Amino acid sequence: MKPIVTALLLIFLLIGCKENTSYVIEIRIKNSTNDSIKVTLYPKEEWMVGNKYYNGEGNFYEDTTCYIQPNKEEVIYYGPYSNLTPPSNELVLSRFDSIYIRLSDKSWLKFSSTRVVGYAENLFDADAEWVLKKRKFVENDSFWRPIESSDYSFVISEDKITK
Repeated sequence: MKPIVTALLLIFLLIGCKENTSYVIEIRIKNSTNDSIKVTLYPKEEWMVGNKYYNGEGNFYEDTTCYIQPNKEEVIYYGPYSNLTPPSNELVLSRFDSIYIRLSDKSWLKFSSTRVVGYAENLFDADAEWVLKKRKFVENDSFWRPIESSDYSFVISEDKITK
């Protein structure tokens, strides 16, 4: 009887420890210019807490301004992902009124749902070019959960800057 109880407990333990993969999405801005850029986000009011905005899952509150070095990227949204998750531009539309980027020569790129200034495409538009990168990793929290991330990056590059 004791071996049967031990075997049943072991089976329940193995079933209970089954790894459930979490699916997430990250929206990023990537700097492919030769100089550092300053990104100023203008989140919708409902995502603001004081002078910080709610970045997504996990109660992350971030500054609305960041600097991105050449060939680096910055996450501006992190959240759960499913088949019902809208496209990257719609997530940007749901979170931000506008996004301004200051270049090293002090000129500005300005993106909003109605227009773009200084750049060849608008990251708020449905036809904007986003680069998708899929990643799999284990999150180092108390549960060691496997994560599959869909990372969408809008690339700021020299050849698309219009002055």
